[in-house]
Amino acid sequence: GLSAFFVAITIPLVFSEGWINVSWAIQGFVMLWIASKMGSTFLRQLAYVLYLIVLARFAFLDLSDQFSGLNSDLSGGEYALRFVERLMILGVPIASFFAAGIFFGRESDSEGRWIVAEKEGVVPWFGGSRLSRFCFWIVLGLSFVYLNREVFHTAGHFFDPFVQPGLTLLWIGFAAILLRELRANRESLATALFWILTVALIIKVVVVDFAEWSYGYHVEFRNEPFVSGLLMRLLNYGALVGFLLVVWQLMLKEGTRRRMAGIFGYAALSAVFIYSSLEIWTALSHYLPIFRMGGLSIFWSVFALALLLTGISKRKSSMRGLGLLLLSGVVLKVFFV
Repeated sequence: GLSAFFVAITIPLVFSEGWINVSWAIQGFVMLWIASKMGSTFLRQLAYVLYLIVLARFAFLDLSDQFSGLNSDLSGGEYALRFVERLMILGVPIASFFAAGIFFGRESDSEGRWIVAEKEGVVPWFGGSRLSRFCFWIVLGLSFVYLNREVFHTAGHFFDPFVQPGLTLLWIGFAAILLRELRANRESLATALFWILTVALIIKVVVVDFAEWSYGYHVEFRNEPFVSGLLMRLLNYGALVGFLLVVWQLMLKEGTRRRMAGIFGYAALSAVFIYSSLEIWTALSHYLPIFRMGGLSIFWSVFALALLLTGISKRKSSMRGLGLLLLSGVVLKVFFV
């Protein structure tokens, strides 16, 4: 007990106050492992208390402290050192929860106690015991919050146009993790969080990110350099479309999720239509403004024709209906707008 106590207070004092949580996180896992080897219930419960303290300090102190004081005046080297320190101070507690989740999962595997069922050969990460699942959600939540702030500050420091695409890719990564958990078992929390994150991702890309790249109330993108403008927008919107298409294909393979697959398929089609229309409208507004109304009508006509032909060839009445509806809209636009 004295050894554990002095190790816990000495290492942080050698480095800085921010390393206290790192030492406590490591000590919590070590105590958990020793409790398992000794069969000590008391030491195991003490490890639980230490983990709760680590979680509280991470959420209420370390997260805000590590991202305070970051500004554009820092040089690349100074920012890199701050980044490494943040990665250790915030990453080690997350890694400790990750290790604890794997540890609890192996215990549940050996004892045969599962609270979620394996489905189609896909095993839920961290096992199926309550403690392992709790650690899984803790790791996912802390990682999501930390990485969002890290991408926002780091990308903003080195290359600001990458902030929005970087956050989009990050959200897609976490949505993919939730999708795997959703396919592995029918756990309601994974399903609810997946839908919440997917809807938030669509709102972010279509509404929030558009406001970042547009001229206020003008429905067009700013005229920016190729890399920081068109390429970053293509990465942002293209990542969303790719994610929706992948989910659509995965859901089609499962016979029980065809309605859900249709939602993602039509969402991907809508995203392609909206983004391509905005890019064409922007390009014509900047380089050939006299033709922007006609050019948009031509693009919509081609898109409507593609929908109509696809609906005929695939025998999809909904695609034919969308094609005819869009074509009717083009006719009304040409004559009345």
